[in-house]
Amino acid sequence: LNRKEPWRLENKGMIQTREKDTYEEIKTYRLHKPEVKAEFQNEIDTEIELIKERFDEINVEETCQAIMNILMTDIQRAFGVAQIDKRKKQTLWWSPAAKEQVKATIQKWKYYLMVKSVYAYEEYKRERLKTEELVTKAKQKEWIDFGEKI
Repeated sequence: LNRKEPWRLENKGMIQTREKDTYEEIKTYRLHKPEVKAEFQNEIDTEIELIKERFDEINVEETCQAIMNILMTDIQRAFGVAQIDKRKKQTLWWSPAAKEQVKATIQKWKYYLMVKSVYAYEEYKRERLKTEELVTKAKQKEWIDFGEKI
């Protein structure tokens, strides 16, 4: 659990829930496409005409609020919205075996730093090579699986 994440207590049951780690982002790059730009402009024009017809009936604050709502809904409809996830991405090749191998390598390194002998360094190098081979094979396997899924 990340300490920066907001927590709250709900329903007196003292259940802690995590706030969402995602947010929405408008795909503004689509504005460069002429057909999307024309569609967006047409939607805005029709909505603004409707507001102009009702302009005498509503005050300035309601008009500004209506324009903002129209802009946001039309922008989201024309450009689309992407869900952005702020959480850390997890790699598929990382497995318990890889984790144990990395821990063993770190232990060998710490032992070498304590002893500072040639034998300890040679053991660390052997362990490091095992780790590199395991990680390389796992990554290759995941790329092959990914290619087969496509």
